[in-house]
Amino acid sequence: MSDFDKFINHLDASHDAVWMVARWLVSHGTQVTVNTTSKAKNRAECRDHMDNGDLYINQRVEVKGLSTEFTCAEDWPYKDWFMVVAKYKYDISNPKPIMFVYLNKARTHLAILKTDTYDQWRVRYNVKDRRYDNVVQDFYECPTKLVKFMPLEFKV
Repeated sequence: MSDFDKFINHLDASHDAVWMVARWLVSHGTQVTVNTTSKAKNRAECRDHMDNGDLYINQRVEVKGLSTEFTCAEDWPYKDWFMVVAKYKYDISNPKPIMFVYLNKARTHLAILKTDTYDQWRVRYNVKDRRYDNVVQDFYECPTKLVKFMPLEFKV
């Protein structure tokens, strides 16, 4: 058996491992895209059949358009604390977002908070939502120092 034939056999055998990992990720609430496999007919065609990886995980990102103006931590109007999200919304989310991205009112700057900082958040109780007449809820907030501020710039 040639090395090419051995390679094709190993490629075929690898599918079970890929699908097992995909099933495992899905069972934990992660969306998965499994890439198709293209097989060369001979060694000379191998470079034309290279894949872009076995699978991709689609990670959740929550986006909030704020009515607050800011460009950086120094002009964040609430100083040392940054309101993350309504507590119940985060608690019931599945899968949990990997990050929150907040746009300022002018849509010129971003504030990014990664959720791996969750252990540094605290609960702020009974916050009135100014957008509504009778909505009061608990919110998570975090130290502003955990938030990365940056201009909203598009690469051309």
